[in-house]
Amino acid sequence: MLESERACGHSFSYWLSRANFFEGEGNREMVEKAYARAMALTDLGGSTRVIYSRVSVVSAYSKFLKRSRSGQAALAFLWKEFDASKNIRYRGRLLDLIFSYPEQVDPSYRPASDQRLFEYLESSSAWKKTEKVLVEKILKDASSS
Repeated sequence: MLESERACGHSFSYWLSRANFFEGEGNREMVEKAYARAMALTDLGGSTRVIYSRVSVVSAYSKFLKRSRSGQAALAFLWKEFDASKNIRYRGRLLDLIFSYPEQVDPSYRPASDQRLFEYLESSSAWKKTEKVLVEKILKDASSS
């Protein structure tokens, strides 16, 4: 295993596979460490490839959090990532993940009152599927208030 780690330890995919292995073994501490390594290897730059790699890691980790803790823990992690990033494309992918957990969203959450969503929309140069879904959620929430 150490030889494999030396050869592949620079690959986020390797650390995702290690996280899966450790989860199967029930070793939560090592799962967390493996995800931390994968996230460190996908620190955002300007590269589209890095963004998609980061989304893969964040998606896998949020699913782990949902399984091992709660959907609320997964959502809290995703919002923390969203708040920490200024990369508009990455933030859009995070919103896709956030709103893919509809059963976990706090019933008191009001998209129409969440300034982060409006800031995201203002920063988006082109509105595509993510932005359309976001506007629909805001309008639905605003009309039900």
